[in-house]
Parts: sequence; C-alpha cells; structure tokens
Amino acid sequence: MKNIVRDTTKAQSAMEYLMTYGWAILIIGVVIGVLYQLGVFSGANFTATACTAAAGYLCTTPIMNTSGYVLVSLGQASSQSITVTGIACSSNQSEPTSFTGVNIVLQPNQQNSTAAAFACPIKNKVIGQSFAGTLWIEYTTPTQSTPLTAEIATFTGVASTSAKLVSSYTDVYCVGGSTSPSNGVYYAKLLGNKLGGGVGGWNSTTPYPVGFVNGGCAIYSGYIYCSPSQGSSDEHIYYASVSSTGVGAWSQGTVIPSLYTMSFAGCTIYQGYIYCSSLCGNPCGSAQTAIISAPINGDGSIGSWSTAGNDAYGLFGDPCFIYQGTMLCLGTYSGTANLDYYATVTSPGQLSSFTATTSYPTSGQPFATSCVVASGMLICAGGRSGNGVYNAVFSPSSGLGASFTSDGSYPGGLTFYQNSCVYDSGYIYCLSSESSPYTQIYYAPVTNGALGSWTLDSNVLYPSQLGGGGSACAINDNTGAYSGGGGSTS
Repeated sequence: MKNIVRDTTKAQSAMEYLMTYGWAILIIGVVIGVLYQLGVFSGANFTATACTAAAGYLCTTPIMNTSGYVLVSLGQASSQSITVTGIACSSNQSEPTSFTGVNIVLQPNQQNSTAAAFACPIKNKVIGQSFAGTLWIEYTTPTQSTPLTAEIATFTGVASTSAKLVSSYTDVYCVGGSTSPSNGVYYAKLLGNKLGGGVGGWNSTTPYPVGFVNGGCAIYSGYIYCSPSQGSSDEHIYYASVSSTGVGAWSQGTVIPSLYTMSFAGCTIYQGYIYCSSLCGNPCGSAQTAIISAPINGDGSIGSWSTAGNDAYGLFGDPCFIYQGTMLCLGTYSGTANLDYYATVTSPGQLSSFTATTSYPTSGQPFATSCVVASGMLICAGGRSGNGVYNAVFSPSSGLGASFTSDGSYPGGLTFYQNSCVYDSGYIYCLSSESSPYTQIYYAPVTNGALGSWTLDSNVLYPSQLGGGGSACAINDNTGAYSGGGGSTS
C-alpha cells in the first residue's frame, strides 16, 4: 500500500496571510469608525477659518461660539482714522437691518487689528459645524459725521471648543460721568492678553434713571447696584439685571435712613448684604461715622437698612470694600487723610470695631482714588493729589503689609474725581480720567503681585458720553466690590 504524503505548507501560508492582514484590516476599520464618530470626515473640518477683507480693510481670526457670538479682529489701510460706531453680519451680501453699537477707532494704515465682539444672526452652530457670513460696519470719519455703511469682509470658520472662549471674556459695565448725558450706560469685553489685549468695542445699553457722577457701582448675583451720585437729592440705590447683552430695566431700591445722605458715599457687597460708608449728614455738612447695611433679596431688591458698625474716623469720599470677609478703608478727606484701617464681618450685615493699619503714603492721598486687589496685593491708582500708583500686601486677617511701595505714575494723568479701575484675569484696567483726553483706556498686567508696564489701548476709546471723570465701572465677576470715581474693586 502506497503511503500518501500531503503537502500542507501552501495551505498554512495562506492561513497565516489571511490572519495577519485580516487583523490589520479589522484594526483599520475600527480606526475609521472612531474617526467618523469624532466627525473627522465632516465637511466642516475642511472649511478654512478665514476672514477675507475688502480693499482698504483688514480682518483676521474669526471665532464663533455656539450661541452665534462672533469675535473678529479689524483694521484699515486708509490715510485717515475712522470710528466704527456699529458692526453686524449677514448670511449673504444683503445689508443687515440692525447693527451692534460699538465705539472703535481704527487708526490710519493700522497694520495691527483691533478685536471686536458682537452677536451675529447666523443660526446657532454646534461644535464642529461650519459657518460663513459677510461682515458690515457703520463708521464716521473726521470729515464725515453722518454714519456711513460698508461691507468690509467675508468670513468662514468652524464652531469649535476654542470658540467657547468668546463667551468667557469678562464684561465691564460703566455708568454715568461728568460729560453730558451723565446717565449713559455702556458695556464691553475685557480681552486681557487675548487677541492683542485691551478692551473690545463698547455697546450702549439701558440708561441710568437719573444723572450719575462720582457714585459707585457693583455687580452681585446677576445684578448691578449703583449708589447715589454726588449732589443728588435721590437717596436710593438703583439696581438692574446684567447679562452679556447689556443691562436690563433699572429698579429703585430701598431709600437709606433719613439721618444720612450719600453724596460721595461708597458701598460694597458681601455674602448677600450691601454695606455703605462715607455717609454725610442730612443736610450734608459733615462726615458720619456710621456704616449701614441691608440684605439683598433673591429677586435683586434691597431689604431694610440697619447700622452695621462705626468707622470712628468720619469717612468722606474714600474707598472702602470687603475682601474675603474684611472691610478695608483708605484715608479720609479730613485731617487723617492717610490713615487706613480695617474691620471684619462678624455676622451677616455686621462689622467688628476698626483697627488701624499701614498708612497710605504721604505723597499720595486716597480720597477719590481707585483700588483693586490682585493676587493678595492692593493696587491703588490716582486720587486727589495726582497720578501716583502704589501697592501693598493685603492680608484679610491682619490688614495691610508693613509699607506701601510706589509703582511709579499712571501715564494717563489720573486726578481728583477721575477714574474707575477694575481687575480681571491678570490685568488691571483704568477707564477714563478727569484730565483731558477723557476717553483714554490704559491696562497693565499683574504677575505675582508685581505691576507691569501700562499700555494705552489706542484703538478702543472710552465712550465720550462717559468721559470727564466720575463714571463708575464694575465687572461681572460676582465679587460685589464697588468701583467708581473714588471707589474700589477686587
């Protein structure tokens, strides 16, 4: 019987081939499936992010978030400056029916672009979807006061995770000022070191119910509160809701006790209570030592006033604010103009006795200065005696550090009843001035408690309706700290 020997080598090779490449094909299929689920093959991912400007204009970095808010950088190449008063977009080349009011100056032959943020009616996009539109502006020139309209660019892009940064910029709201009309209210986005830094375009919103100058404003739990202004016979604090689209209707809060008037008064908010100091007698003739407080209700309204404590020195027009449970007050208008002191919040609406702490430098005077707290450092700019800038360590448990340090001079000439400074995301911003030019905005970085160099935002001006000093600005950071022409914030 013949033995039959089968050759199995070819069959084995074939099986090994199928197994090796079969696994490879399977892995490739899984990877393709994952990439498909991630939207890698969506047409949106092949859409370039671009802003193609018309002749004579510059446009870069269009960003859109999921609610249709667009951020772009603008510039222009003509031989004269233009002031952009409105900005809008459309999904085609039809002129928009409405524009977002802004106040952006584009300098002649401006090569660097200025950031502008505005709501765009292009339908809302989810992350990964593409968008496209046409950009329009309304503007004036030094020789043309009637607004002109121009289609300046087309833009494309994709709503992405980074686009969410548009809505994360902090809004600053500014009220009143010595320039008529003094009841104007404007808001803008603070850009810090994003897209070239500075402040985004200004937008007008609901006017203040009465004339406003040298008062103070704060934002707490979605509402802005403003104390009565200098010389006003209206002793109410007004409040309104705030959002990224502006200020709502103003409401009248509870009137303060009849013993006092609030000319030059300052207030601060902490853990649901509003505290007001620097009160004047009724009629106003002398400073009062009482500090009053009232609860803030869930609907934003203000409850009944009561006495929170006594400052013992008779504040008048001086910055006081509460930071991490400690009220810090800087100087007075009277003979103790450089004496600083602090008290702690012992229970809701109540303060301990005040304790003296490090005195303000004799070369400065904190009456009508504006201060911020940044990374444990108190920074104060301007005031009654000029444009000095000073800093000191601020520890809520023990007051100020051993001494103040000079940070040089503020470049904008801050003076008496001058400015409003705010702090956000590593930058201090000082808005407006009593000294001409009234519409300048300066900002500076704060790193590890050290103040960097000041930068003039030469492209975005403070609204002229608020210029001239005495306006009050507040940021929507829920700290409840006041800021004004002689106020403070943290």
